Amino acid sequence: MNPQARPLTGDDRSAAPAASARVTPGTVHRALSAGDPPSPCVSVCSIDAASGLCAGCLRTLGEIAAWSTLDAAARRSVWLAIARRAGIPAESVPGAPAGPFPSRPCRP
Repeated sequence: MNPQARPLTGDDRSAAPAASARVTPGTVHRALSAGDPPSPCVSVCSIDAASGLCAGCLRTLGEIAAWSTLDAAARRSVWLAIARRAGIPAESVPGAPAGPFPSRPCRP
């Protein structure tokens, strides 16, 4: 199994507290509402060795590498995974699908 594509645990979000503070229900809502969701990149690119997440955007290396080839639905899935990693409850994001956010990262 590719280490960048491993399932994430609830503790993964603690590796990037600055990114968790930047990811809000509002930013997730705007991304999910866009016809073509924007990249979550904030130009703070540093992968945490323990979690495998970018400190800036909370994406995995696999999600970062695949972003340019993902369709809008897959990009929304990445944004939902980012919200989960940031500890945002699904019910706090207007327009998010019902139920919990995905527990696995996007797999291109």
